[in-house]
Amino acid sequence: MIIRNVRPGDLDAVMDVENDSFLSSIREQRGVFSERITRCPEYFFVFTDEKDGAVCGYLCAERMQAVPENAEQIALGHLPDCKEGGNVLYVSSFAVLSKYRGNGVGSSLWNGCMKLLEKARGINTVILLVNEEWQGARHIYEKSGFRTVRTFPCFFPSETAEKADGILMQKDIS
Repeated sequence: MIIRNVRPGDLDAVMDVENDSFLSSIREQRGVFSERITRCPEYFFVFTDEKDGAVCGYLCAERMQAVPENAEQIALGHLPDCKEGGNVLYVSSFAVLSKYRGNGVGSSLWNGCMKLLEKARGINTVILLVNEEWQGARHIYEKSGFRTVRTFPCFFPSETAEKADGILMQKDIS
């Protein structure tokens, strides 16, 4: 896999990954990804297959002023600010096509992106929000040094219950 910054022409492929990866009730809309590409391209990566160049995943992030205190600050569909003065980087989405999952590709891509993001000037904290039901994703994040700092009750639509908690995880970097 190759990790590179997103390009405006990648939007259709990013949407294909989004549609393959998430329940319809928690998918981001095309306009949100378009804004993320425009406003924060330096924190938006796509993963391409070395063989054919096809996009097989993405990670997008945005700068924030502080770690969110409430769920509304990072609710689905919010548009990024990417404030240059913000020292918190919020990983707003990470996804890999289902046909590439289960063989360590996700972990490898996550770790590669973290190395790139941790080099961002002025960033001292990286955060993310994960559905409590996504054990595989939580394992990847914990293994790379993230810890739970807050729980937002009933944040996500659920596959198994009415609602699932959102787990806010954080990693401090030097």
